[in-house]
Amino acid sequence: MLAPRKKLWSSPDVAVEAAITLLAPKPADVIYDVGCGDGRFLVACALRAGCRCVGLEIDEARAQEARTRAAEAGTSAAIHEYNFLTSFRGTRKALEKIYH
Repeated sequence: MLAPRKKLWSSPDVAVEAAITLLAPKPADVIYDVGCGDGRFLVACALRAGCRCVGLEIDEARAQEARTRAAEAGTSAAIHEYNFLTSFRGTRKALEKIYH
């Protein structure tokens, strides 16, 4: 998303399931979701595959919503607030910090 939106939309469950089926994550995988929104994709990946999941979200409220969803589902998905548009130069270092 490069332009501001007036309403935030979550991916429909059918789209989440289709994406996970195509991705076919394994327990040893690390899944990154840039713009993770409410975290439904990451939580579904973590529950289905047992893989490590990391979400990056620009909106503070949505990041908290994703953290809550992950905690309620009993997953260890890590959700971080991060703005790639204003922090582009530090993106690699930020991802390295988040991953380790």
